[in-house]
Amino acid sequence: MTTHTAPRSRTALVWLAGLGLAGLTGLAAPPATAAADHTPQAAPSSYAGSIVFIKANNVWLAKGDGSGQYQVTTNGSADSPWSSPTQSDTGVIAASHGQDIVVMSQNGTVLRTIDPTPLTDSVSHPVDGVPQDLAFSPDGTKIAYTFYSYGCPIGADCLARTATGITAATGLTPAATYGTTYQRTPSWIGNGRTLQSGGWGSHMKLKDVGGAEQLWFNDYDYAADATDLGDGEVSPDGHWLAAVRGYSSSAQIIWYAVSGNPATDNPPPVPDPRCSTGKQAGFADPTWAPDSNAVAWQEPDGIWVKDDPADCTAPQPRLLVAGGSEPDWSAAAANPAPRAFAVSGKLQVSGKAKVGKRLTAGVPAFSPTPSAMTFQWLRGGKPIKGATASTYKVTKQDRGKKLAVTVTGSLSAYPSVSLTSPAVTVKKTKKRHHHHR
Repeated sequence: MTTHTAPRSRTALVWLAGLGLAGLTGLAAPPATAAADHTPQAAPSSYAGSIVFIKANNVWLAKGDGSGQYQVTTNGSADSPWSSPTQSDTGVIAASHGQDIVVMSQNGTVLRTIDPTPLTDSVSHPVDGVPQDLAFSPDGTKIAYTFYSYGCPIGADCLARTATGITAATGLTPAATYGTTYQRTPSWIGNGRTLQSGGWGSHMKLKDVGGAEQLWFNDYDYAADATDLGDGEVSPDGHWLAAVRGYSSSAQIIWYAVSGNPATDNPPPVPDPRCSTGKQAGFADPTWAPDSNAVAWQEPDGIWVKDDPADCTAPQPRLLVAGGSEPDWSAAAANPAPRAFAVSGKLQVSGKAKVGKRLTAGVPAFSPTPSAMTFQWLRGGKPIKGATASTYKVTKQDRGKKLAVTVTGSLSAYPSVSLTSPAVTVKKTKKRHHHHR
């Protein structure tokens, strides 16, 4: 973690009575606002579960307290980044890579790849591309996702438009099975309902799986200075809602006390706004701890966390994972199995084992694909000096000897694996007999 020598007060939490928000009757007078604490602190024992997040274009996993960071994927790059990681309470991870939803175990072993078909946006145009805002249902059976597009259709405004769908985690489900919306940033409330945002920027909507969407509330239902509101997530116990309020440099994390049952009410009452961060660009992806007693979110320099959502001023937020983004907190423990290459087929030597002829190493398929592959040819079980290519030309010294090849595959974050082929024997040249007259 990074220790900051100068506090940045924009992260300090404020009591919402000072933000010009309406409908805050019954709140106690706020304590004095404190500056954000940027000194690494011991995490509460309640930091259970694990967090998946993005760092350096790859998916990572950490314990709920930010420790034990583990790189799940290894092939992300600026040209081909991973994004939108999410994890079920069963410990299965899904993330977006290219135009696919990739479902994997905690150690990065790919279980399946899902390429969602285009959805339809609000002007009846197909929308496709990179699936974003992935959200795994807690039980691991379903994955919600959003497609984004921008267009200027005839007869309609030039706008960014979205469409959100749900697929089974075991394979692509027809969009009509669970229903679609024109909203974005889905998150789950239990296993049968999602929370989505959209409309003119301030709507928070509920969507039952296979059912119709319904409006929960708008930002202007409680705020005199209504603005954008979205990217919401309800805490696992159903008592809190966190979201991103505002946009660009006016964005902030806000959370509300929820009354009623957000998983079943149609809809619950408008929630009661409680606390908010300062404003800046870069806030995103609020996510709750499994016990609902802490909330984490993305900032430009990493993933931050606030303990005790009922208290706006103490403790102040602190940096949990430097350099991390797009966090998703799950009840699953961080327990990735040891990595290992999967090898399909056998290593074989092809070609004639005869002086002057060339032998070739027939390499089996490795999964994932190694970043480096080395070869070493053997004579009588011992390395042949300089014979480190995938082919080998048989020499006179090999007559009557057994030849084999060892192939070693390696990849960052994986233990190297070496395979040795069965040996082939080089034939001895028959001696020619000369007859004298």
